[in-house]
Amino acid sequence: TPLSRQSWEIGDVLLNQARVVIFFVAVALAGGMYLFLSHTRLGKGLRAAADNPQAAIYMGIDVDRAHRIAWSLGVGITAVAGGLVATFQTFQPYVGFDFVIVMYAGVVLGGLGSNFGAFWGGLLIGVVQQMSTLILPYQLQNTAIFVVFLLIIFLRPQGMFGRLSERT
Repeated sequence: TPLSRQSWEIGDVLLNQARVVIFFVAVALAGGMYLFLSHTRLGKGLRAAADNPQAAIYMGIDVDRAHRIAWSLGVGITAVAGGLVATFQTFQPYVGFDFVIVMYAGVVLGGLGSNFGAFWGGLLIGVVQQMSTLILPYQLQNTAIFVVFLLIIFLRPQGMFGRLSERT
């Protein structure tokens, strides 16, 4: 697309316009979801239904409706992400497979159940992936990601921002 072929020059750095737009849209979506989930009645209900469905039912939350709303939000965000990725990558049936594996690693690194952790885990994965291109061939980018993933999980099994849960 024309947007993906244009860039801004800031000093010696060239910034691809499409990727800058994607970054700001992603930050806006993440911030909006954080505010929605933590400061609205519906968002708190969605979190309660996800955390403890039985207790949510006792509190009067329609858990089935909450699951449908959460699923719809996920589909909507995925559609936006797919549209943004389409600005710089061609589509094929399995285009998202590589993204899913790397995104899962980011979520686990950040700590399951922590939106804040998922953000920082994803950011760490992105930095490692880009920095690995300085010393490793392109084909080994994912290897660098998973080496860092294994190191962090070995040292801190609950992830960077996760909490250890007690076994009962």
